[in-house]
This record gives sequence, C-alpha cells and structure tokens, in this order.
Amino acid sequence: TCSRPFAEPPWCLGSETRRHAQLLLGLRREMRERDVADTSSWEPWQHDYRFGVVLVMPPPHVASPIDALRQAYDQKSHAICSAHISVSDPLRRQMSDDAQKEIQELLRTVEPFEVHYDRPTASARRPGVAYPVSPQERFDELKCVIHQASVFEGFAYSRREIPAHMTIAEF
Repeated sequence: TCSRPFAEPPWCLGSETRRHAQLLLGLRREMRERDVADTSSWEPWQHDYRFGVVLVMPPPHVASPIDALRQAYDQKSHAICSAHISVSDPLRRQMSDDAQKEIQELLRTVEPFEVHYDRPTASARRPGVAYPVSPQERFDELKCVIHQASVFEGFAYSRREIPAHMTIAEF
C-alpha cells in the first residue's frame, strides 16, 4: 500500500512495462521516417525529439483517467502522446536495430518495482500540472541505466534533474 494518504494504488514497473517501453521504441522507429520527412509544422521544441525518446507507458487502468484529463486540459499534448513518464533525454541520433537491442538489454537489467502516483501538483519549474510518481530513486536508477546506451554517448544528460512525473497539462 502507499504511504501517502491520497496516493493512488500502485502499479508495477516490471516485465509488462518493459515490454511497453520496447514496443514504444519499435513504434517510434517505425514512425521516424514518416514523421521526420516534413518538419515544417513542428514547434521548435519538437525538433529535439525527431529521433525519439524512451518513455514508460502506464498500464491502461492508470493511463485512461490521466488521458481523459490530458484531453480536457491540454489537447495538443494529448494528441502528441498519451500518458507517460519520460525516462530519457531525446535521442541524439537515429535509432538503429543494434541501438534498440542495446536499450532492450539494458532494460532487462532493471529490477521490477512498484510505481506510486500522488495527487496532481502544480509544477514549480514550468506552468503546468502533473502527477508526481515515486520512488524517485528507482526512476533515477532507470534513467541512468538507459543513458548508458551508445545512442546517448557523447551528449550531456540534460534532463537529469527533472523528477519523474506524468504530465496532465502544460500552460
């Protein structure tokens, strides 16, 4: 059970979630060629994500109510991606088959853990609202493991200090 009085029931970041992350890597790779062909309608921040990003996709029973809030309060973000927890910087080079296998192998080294999320909270860094997730230490570990992949080699890990969270809306 969760230690916080208003926390939602936990969900497990284990083999099923790793499978979702692996599928997302494959999906992003398949989308890459089509989506990057014409970036004229992209906002400046989207260009950083042209090669993809590694995300944890929560299970449907968690994502569904969060997606409903995202659709109501931030339709633009909701249209780009459903509820998620970012666990990497944007990829800095194209995802190859070898790089995808490397990340999948790295993901297999992460021990499963329960994920808890609390009441929506206003961000102190940016105008927006998000669900904080915990345990932060395990997400920090996951981020460090993923950033060992060669696709990140030679680039600063610029989003290290951003706590893991599920964004509802950015204003």
